[in-house]
Amino acid sequence: MARTNFVLMLLLIALSSVIAGVVFFQRPLDLTAILGAGGFALLTFGWTGMYFRLKREMPQHGLVDAMYLNLPRGFGQRRAGLDNVVRLIRLHFARHRVDVWSTLLIAGLGMLAASLIGSAV
Repeated sequence: MARTNFVLMLLLIALSSVIAGVVFFQRPLDLTAILGAGGFALLTFGWTGMYFRLKREMPQHGLVDAMYLNLPRGFGQRRAGLDNVVRLIRLHFARHRVDVWSTLLIAGLGMLAASLIGSAV
């Protein structure tokens, strides 16, 4: 499972980078789209950075091999991936407080919120 997580996270980084690049270079510039794509990219970089740091520092931890996808496996199992993401972020904040990865995550959430507010106005 760890190899699958590694490949999927690298693909997620590549996908968010491509999306952000396409949105940044479109003409005319749309601030809402730029904030949304940039926020998603920063959120992805922060979350995957937290995962790879945990993998480097504590390779035997359960969250290294945990499933981060929301695959339907039965009743009540659909949120397991989201719960693991939240556990990873909470563990990172408990161990490291505010560092580069948590700053990227917070900035990404702020940019996503700004894009949602901008699209509502």
